[in-house]
Amino acid sequence: MGISSSVVGTAVSITALICGVSIVAAGSIADRVGRVKITQVGFILSIIGSILCAITQGQALLIVGRAIQGLSGALIMPATLALINAYYPGEARPRALSFWSLASWGSSSVANFFGGAVVSALSWRWLFWLTVPAALIGMYLVKGTPESKITSEKKQSIDYFGIVTLTLALLSLNLVVTRGRQYGWLSVTILSLIAGFIVLFSVFLAAERKKDAPLVDLSLFKSKGYNAAVVSNFLLNMCAGCLFILMPYVQTTRGLTSFQSGLLTISYLVAIVSTIRVGEKVMLKTGSRIPMAIGTLMAAVGIFSMTLTFLPNILYFTAVVIGLGIMGTGFGFYATPSTNTAVGNVP
Repeated sequence: MGISSSVVGTAVSITALICGVSIVAAGSIADRVGRVKITQVGFILSIIGSILCAITQGQALLIVGRAIQGLSGALIMPATLALINAYYPGEARPRALSFWSLASWGSSSVANFFGGAVVSALSWRWLFWLTVPAALIGMYLVKGTPESKITSEKKQSIDYFGIVTLTLALLSLNLVVTRGRQYGWLSVTILSLIAGFIVLFSVFLAAERKKDAPLVDLSLFKSKGYNAAVVSNFLLNMCAGCLFILMPYVQTTRGLTSFQSGLLTISYLVAIVSTIRVGEKVMLKTGSRIPMAIGTLMAAVGIFSMTLTFLPNILYFTAVVIGLGIMGTGFGFYATPSTNTAVGNVP
């Protein structure tokens, strides 16, 4: 469309940005309004965002559509996880969480291969058009699920102050991370954003401690297992971002097409899909710690293989395929135990 690479970068990253800054608030709203209802709203927003991206002729609709897609993800992810937690107690929960993990972790591996194939065979617009029927199928599958939300005789108010302060704090932090190099790490803009994050987050924490129905129940973080699962999940998802660096690198520097770069990720796809249930089985026999430790170690080994950029093409592509397979296996071992540890250590 003749737009600059910086705008393309914004369009790529804004989905994760909007999802990241709104996901906590979305989960809290789903608890109060209803998780099924919020999941369906998320699917509707996915459709709207996808259509805007598919019909865009310039940068405005593209960025707006991608932002709406980010909000869609923020609504769907915590609401569906809470539904599983509500309807699959005891021994049924790890199996249900395995399939949820298969969808959330596995989708990233499917997306790379599928996206490359669609762009090569049709056009990039079809990536967004094909999201519409996928969302409609999702809405149909969720239809009829009994509603689930916090039930209390006392009316549960929505913590709007918490939503605003946390969202602005996370937005400031995200802008520091994503725009620091562009504006200069010691520029007035970046230093102001850092100060804004510190002030807003401090105000948020102070306010949450005084509220009867806070956006974030800070007592959650008294659980050692919960903290370990959340922090390690954050770090491993951050490591998964290497795919966003690898794909453009092998296309712009190594000369691969979209389809060929997608083919490189098949080992990642196969590894995740085939090992998530294995991680569940290991967890049931040994507990969560061992498969989580194995998973993170394998992810590190797999990512290291992608740094061997001094190798010639054939050897480097071989290292990438093997490394993605190892990383995918690590994610497969890790996914269910970490999610189960998080939801199992809190009421």
